[in-house]
Amino acid sequence: MFQGALNQDSMRIFFSFTDGDGDLGNALDDRTEENRDLFVIDTRSDQVLDRFHMPYVPPKGAANGIQGTGEIVLFTTCCNPGCQPEPGVTDEVVFEIYVIDRAGNESNRIQTDPVTLICD
Repeated sequence: MFQGALNQDSMRIFFSFTDGDGDLGNALDDRTEENRDLFVIDTRSDQVLDRFHMPYVPPKGAANGIQGTGEIVLFTTCCNPGCQPEPGVTDEVVFEIYVIDRAGNESNRIQTDPVTLICD
């Protein structure tokens, strides 16, 4: 992936999930910027790189556990502060992903394989 501060490159991350309570996502009228519930961490800095909304799963009663797959598009990140080009240099980043359900429970954290950033 090529570094860049202006969404110049992207990658797709696919993941699977299981939720025993079936309480993922927020209703459409409750989807605010502050209410995003899927988090992506850049493990180089342990900072949240991006946040997303999980699709809303309506309550289904007693046996309401769910499982499925998800996909997010993650735009490029920088090799260095300011995204200064460094021709011929590469960096490696691992992304960590987790979800917080409607009850406020944090999921297990998963990590991507290392991703090579091209710093040109």
